[in-house]
Amino acid sequence: GGIVWAGEGGDRREKEREGKGKGEEGKETEKETARRGGTGAKRKRGKREERKRRGGREGKRAYVSPFARARLTTNLATPPMNPVSLLSNLSSPAAVHGAPFGVDVLRLIEALEARGSAALYVARDDKQAATALKLAEFFRPSLELIRLPGWDVLPYDRVSPSPAVAAARCAALARLSQRAANAEPCLVVTTASSLVQRVPPLETMRASSLSVYTGGRIQQDELSSYLSVNGYVRVASVSEKGEYSIRGGKVDIYPPTGEEPVRLDLFGDEVETIKAFDPETQLSTRTLKRVALAPGSEILFHEETLALSRERYLAALGPPACYAM
Repeated sequence: GGIVWAGEGGDRREKEREGKGKGEEGKETEKETARRGGTGAKRKRGKREERKRRGGREGKRAYVSPFARARLTTNLATPPMNPVSLLSNLSSPAAVHGAPFGVDVLRLIEALEARGSAALYVARDDKQAATALKLAEFFRPSLELIRLPGWDVLPYDRVSPSPAVAAARCAALARLSQRAANAEPCLVVTTASSLVQRVPPLETMRASSLSVYTGGRIQQDELSSYLSVNGYVRVASVSEKGEYSIRGGKVDIYPPTGEEPVRLDLFGDEVETIKAFDPETQLSTRTLKRVALAPGSEILFHEETLALSRERYLAALGPPACYAM
């Protein structure tokens, strides 16, 4: 219960015992340090080198925002989507690149079949667009394909596009304007130059279509006016798309959407027969019950359109020199 004072010898023995204990503890600490990878300075140096290897700054931890951390966690938790699922689930425009030519066409078709509606494939030029169209026909022969070519003239050129190109564009636009909301999947193949060209409004293309059937009634003057306004060219003998001719009660028309020209045999204002014929021999090949006429030009020559064109021309460039004098 009291205090025991030890003499000098006892104090020395106590110090020896304390030193021995400290020595054993020091040995254990050194062993633990060696097991953990060296001294504190070495550990710090190793951590800095590790951060350097990982791309972080020396002595600082890399900062990851909560949004990026959530995205990383989501990406790690969600399995990667295949290209078809990715394309079919897009809700906004997206740039997809890196796929070899041909594979991109196939993946787009598969995504189109999974999603429905229509898809647009933009090629670099006309040659690539033609190849993409052939690949699509090979991959899915039953898929509806629409080729939308670009004009074969430069903007503000003094010549007009060729009748064949104008007819092909009008045929594609007419088919797109007549598509229903629940129609089968459709792939539209076009080029970058064609994509930037302005086209008529959808309602204008729909209103410019005309259907003629056997037994129906249509006045010849009304039909001639429709063809002239919608860009058809009157010729003596029809041979190319976008042309028409009138010989008495027979009206020959080559619609942009047709594979062959058609001949309407009118008796007064009644359509007696509709026949397809060969443009080279002008001989009938088969009898039709109905024919759908689409515009032959993207520029509709209505009186209102011509008046507006004159008004804007005078406002922008002024009257011609011969009238200004």
